[in-house]
Amino acid sequence: MNSENILKKKHVVLFLTLQTSLIDFDKIDNLKFNQIIEDFFSDFNTLLIDFEVAKSLSVKEGIIISWEIRTGISNLNCLRLPVAFQQLINTKSNYYHSKYGLTPKMCAVEEIFELEDVEFQWREKAHLKKHLSELITLSNLSKASGKPFLVSDKVSEACKAENHFSKMMLEFIEIPTEDLPIAVYSVETTTSQK
Repeated sequence: MNSENILKKKHVVLFLTLQTSLIDFDKIDNLKFNQIIEDFFSDFNTLLIDFEVAKSLSVKEGIIISWEIRTGISNLNCLRLPVAFQQLINTKSNYYHSKYGLTPKMCAVEEIFELEDVEFQWREKAHLKKHLSELITLSNLSKASGKPFLVSDKVSEACKAENHFSKMMLEFIEIPTEDLPIAVYSVETTTSQK
């Protein structure tokens, strides 16, 4: 396929990681830590169909999922999924606390990217490096700020949801792949999401 025939489509991309700074590694060995990760992402995977996720990919740092822009914004799927996941973790806090001595916290960040052949990029993880770098930068900001769910200005502008979510501008950050700094917003729910 020559480059003139490649169709780029906009996708909302979510990067989800476990907030590990809350874990006391003196009390949790590697086996138990791996079990926490397995339970955490297993719980997350139970929600993917309900929110019409198109693709998911496990990477060393966490999990990446995507929606074509129309599906991600439809019914606010891209905002509702992380909120629903945090609510699920909160309802299972007794389970996590009794098994591991803690309740895990998520770090979720979202951006809109134009992706060429998504199937190819998802198979060939090297092609995601440019985007993964930006997502990791956003994730690091989420962890440092203590805000579990951050979105870029592109996602914030695409999702007009003032009745269900509050978005607070956190700061501008420099991204090596962008010409100008991007605005980053913290997202919280104002109503119960189903």
